[in-house]
Amino acid sequence: MMMESLGVNIGTAFSESVKERRVAIVCAVAVAVMAIGVFHAPYQPILLGCGGSVSMLVFWSCLRRVLNR
Repeated sequence: MMMESLGVNIGTAFSESVKERRVAIVCAVAVAVMAIGVFHAPYQPILLGCGGSVSMLVFWSCLRRVLNR
C-alpha cells in the first residue's frame, strides 16, 4: 500500500538496476568460468563469491532507485 502511494514499480527498478550493473555481471561470470574451468578451483566458494557480490550490487542499486523516487 505504501509503495503504491510512492508510485514506485519494483520490477522496473530491478530491471534498470540489472542493466546498470551489466559490466559487473559479465566480469563476475568471466572470473567464475576462468577460475572453475581453467584453474580447477572449487566451485562452491567461487559461485558464492561472484553471485553474492553481484547480487549485493544489484540490490543496493535497486534500493537506491526505490528510495530516491
